[in-house]
Amino acid sequence: MSLTWLLLIGLLAGCASGSAQVDTVATLQRMGWLAGTWQRTDLPAGRSGYERWTRDRAGLSGVGLARQGAATTFEERLRIEARDGEVVYIAEVAHNLVPVVFRLTRIDDEGFVFENPAHDFPKVITYRREGDRLRVRVSAGEKASEFAFQRRR
Repeated sequence: MSLTWLLLIGLLAGCASGSAQVDTVATLQRMGWLAGTWQRTDLPAGRSGYERWTRDRAGLSGVGLARQGAATTFEERLRIEARDGEVVYIAEVAHNLVPVVFRLTRIDDEGFVFENPAHDFPKVITYRREGDRLRVRVSAGEKASEFAFQRRR
């Protein structure tokens, strides 16, 4: 193979990887509406919870908390970022030894879906925006939980 062909192939490969990078940046920008504090609205009296998301240079970072009175009963650290040419959702919770990574499989103007078929539960995480309300569904087959949030002003 001639040097000219090798250079052309290298140039095309560089352009392809550059466009993938642009796509992940654009996708992360589309998800920017998630930034802010989302208060749980579907909890019984005495319980509260929220997800708080902030934008950073790498994407979005979040924290999810559930409380009973003043006691924190659940906490998770969350990230949405570009990794290896795709957008991923990373969840760190105490009962998992390592962070769990979910790949973005769908996105539109009202939300997005991340999946990890190898994880026990959840396998699918869905975020759906309805104005200043948010629905989050975590599922694995027939087993599912839904959470309702309201954007806190």
